[in-house]
Amino acid sequence: MKAIGLSAAVLMLTGCSAAMVPDLDEMGVRPASSADSPVEPSATTTTLVVTSPPEPVKTGKFAYNGWEFRLTDWMSPGTSYLGKSVVYETSETWVVVSVGVKNTNRERREAREAPFFLFLAKLLDETGNEYGVTEIDYKYDLAFSEKPFASGEVRSMDLLFEMPADASVSQLVVETTDARNPVQIQLSR
Repeated sequence: MKAIGLSAAVLMLTGCSAAMVPDLDEMGVRPASSADSPVEPSATTTTLVVTSPPEPVKTGKFAYNGWEFRLTDWMSPGTSYLGKSVVYETSETWVVVSVGVKNTNRERREAREAPFFLFLAKLLDETGNEYGVTEIDYKYDLAFSEKPFASGEVRSMDLLFEMPADASVSQLVVETTDARNPVQIQLSR
């Protein structure tokens, strides 16, 4: 079973980009949205304990291979959050992390070249529990995601995490194309 999970993770890491949305029409899939179906709370929540987290970046931004990942803000709006065009609801508490991905090269670059896997983002609480990203609210037209990033262009999005109301957020972790070098940003107020 672990081999299947590892193989799936490797396929996801090699075949998907964080700053790009897959072409669902080619895949013959219709995306589900929070507006299409009611939110149903899950019966169980799985949390993993991190035994020795690496030292987090404290500046709020992370540069890697001509790209920059920047955390611009974070908040906990409660059980409801108004995104760009959808109201997200949960039975727990939302933690919303606003981020941007920037092309710092002089040339235009394809979105699929961005080394950040936002769909694998996770928040850590003060006790080391991990909470995976639940939703990504893109702050730009998704058709635009197929176009290359201009030099200096930033694309913004909100990462939504469902967490227990009593959890204290401590760190954001976003995997990169270099599994040994994830983005790690300390969250504090």
